Amino acid sequence: MPSEDELLQMLHRALGPAAVVGGDLVVGIGDDAAVVRCPEEGRQLVATVDMLVEGQHFVLRPGAFTATDVGWKALAVNLSDIAAMGARPRWALCSLALPADRREVVLPPLYRGLGRLARAFGVRVVGGNLASAPTLAIDVVLLGEVRRAMCRTGTQVGDRLYVTGRLGAGAAGLALMTGGQPLHAHLARALVSAQRRPRPRVREGLALAALPDGVVHAMCDISDGLARDVRRLLGGLGVTIWEDALPIPDAVRRAAEACGADPLRWAVYGGEDYELLLTAPAAAEPSLRAAMEREGMQQLHCIGEIHDGGSYLCSRQGGVSMPLAEEGWDPFRVTENRRQVVAGAS
Repeated sequence: MPSEDELLQMLHRALGPAAVVGGDLVVGIGDDAAVVRCPEEGRQLVATVDMLVEGQHFVLRPGAFTATDVGWKALAVNLSDIAAMGARPRWALCSLALPADRREVVLPPLYRGLGRLARAFGVRVVGGNLASAPTLAIDVVLLGEVRRAMCRTGTQVGDRLYVTGRLGAGAAGLALMTGGQPLHAHLARALVSAQRRPRPRVREGLALAALPDGVVHAMCDISDGLARDVRRLLGGLGVTIWEDALPIPDAVRRAAEACGADPLRWAVYGGEDYELLLTAPAAAEPSLRAAMEREGMQQLHCIGEIHDGGSYLCSRQGGVSMPLAEEGWDPFRVTENRRQVVAGAS
């Protein structure tokens, strides 16, 4: 069985260039602590941390997650938080706990997955920790920098609600991984990939944060479900979400039909879409779209409006307004949440 020093050398090789000393990384993996050069004057340091635990967030088995998937997703969920602040990700630290008899099998591919995504977003992996434990858990700390951090507070009455990208793919992928009905191979692969290897909206966050102060009022990412995360932007206000404006891909609708589930429920309550959710004045929409288009991105959808009062889901064609349920991902109610996502239970 390899020693701790040998394991450190193994993970250093698995990470590749993401862990090499140079540039902003002064002291990297192998010392008591990492040393990085601080952002330039006038910029803020942004920090986030997130943990994935086997049995709660993923299962390592054929048809579910590989160790490479776990490494990728452990960094992706943190990148999504950094994106929601409008920040540029810079440095990561990774703590890994796992059973001793799985180290040589799990550690290299896990760090290869983490390193692959780190390189895609210019992140330097500067350190971490290894520990023995009865089950696998990975905890990533991610630091970034920003001129002016976006926050969840600031939403005003009359604002419009916007979302990037698509909704429901994360929940659809989970359903297919946990016993959903067969679907056309390329559609199934795309949806399962959205669950295993989500693509955080870092470029979109940077583009939105570069707009003048006051254009975007508030922003967060969608990890716990649209219904739960939108409440974090409201500050006691209400929202009407237009059902027919929700960007639900055809692949999600087809997967829901095959699984006997409701695609709307996946989109609103499923979670793990890792899109950005933001509020801004209606007059700011041309500026929002121009900022996205300058970066070659056009997926920005206006899905609702902010008002005094309660929160509802309705159709813009005069359909019945339904109260927005207080449901979504809750780490302390895992069994119930997973049952709801997969089966579409109420």
